[in-house]
Amino acid sequence: MQGYNPKEIEQRIYQICKQRGYFEITGNQKTQKQKTTTHSINTQNLKHKAQTPKPT
Repeated sequence: MQGYNPKEIEQRIYQICKQRGYFEITGNQKTQKQKTTTHSINTQNLKHKAQTPKPT
């Protein structure tokens, strides 16, 4: 019986995921860009709200 070897198991799983296309590098870049754009818009909205005087 073979002993438990986590590194070997990780390598096997990694190869399977790689072959099946689970690692989408360009897809991740698109997601990161969307997050950055959203963060930028939210930051601009906060600045606008801070400059807008409150009604008395």
